[in-house]
Amino acid sequence: MRASNLTISIPAGKCQKNCPYCISKMTGYPEPDERLMLRKISKVRKLAELSGVTSVLITGKSEPFQNYQFMRNFLDSFRDFPVEIQTNGILLSKWNDYSSLKDEGVDIIAFSIDKMKQLREYSECFSKLHKADILVRICLNVTDMIMPVTYNEIIEQVRSIEAEQLLFRKIMEPTSTVDTLEAQKTREWIREHTLSGSYYEKLQNDSSRNIDERWIRVTANGMRIWDNNGLSVSFSDYCIQEKSNEDEIRSLIFLEDGHLYTAWNSKASILF
Repeated sequence: MRASNLTISIPAGKCQKNCPYCISKMTGYPEPDERLMLRKISKVRKLAELSGVTSVLITGKSEPFQNYQFMRNFLDSFRDFPVEIQTNGILLSKWNDYSSLKDEGVDIIAFSIDKMKQLREYSECFSKLHKADILVRICLNVTDMIMPVTYNEIIEQVRSIEAEQLLFRKIMEPTSTVDTLEAQKTREWIREHTLSGSYYEKLQNDSSRNIDERWIRVTANGMRIWDNNGLSVSFSDYCIQEKSNEDEIRSLIFLEDGHLYTAWNSKASILF
């Protein structure tokens, strides 16, 4: 079994942002077991090494910085891997000193953004992360909340805050979801506000026609990376990993219940 990434989901209670398109609302919330997670760190690390994992993503069904002290256990255990933390930025933007994150082995902070004004609101945070030698990735969740901004306008705004990477993320429904009222409302919101992906596809088409961009590489999961005058640009057509083939897995997923899986929305994908 081969995997390019290990994703660790930090238990952190109810997220303070409560995004209307949140995939976690549709895939469910496993019962957290912090003690079991800590007990299995060494086994998860060993399997990650044997599987050829080249990067570690720390995220959560909620906001990982809401449980920062617990998250530090994983930063310490995987500090010799390239480590990325995915965040909504609300808590992190209020920090004063970001050098501690660098000291703990963090290489990239990926900000989940759904309104262009958030680039201005977090601009000081971005600047401080740069000074701490931590890369900034803007993960733009594409819905009508950012319309009608054009592709070139987005590029210029991201360039103005000196981010190194920009990811356009298509918001979509998982094929398998929990049967709750919250999940139903989330599905309805996505159907109403993503315009069946047409805005995302327009941005993607505008990128493909941009003469300033050149192709750099394809990631292990098939995502193309482009160079737009020094800014890394990519498009992700899926929000979560739902299935893998027998030998090649996009991510090993260590959930907050203390078990390792290969899919976010299937208990049957459990490894141990």
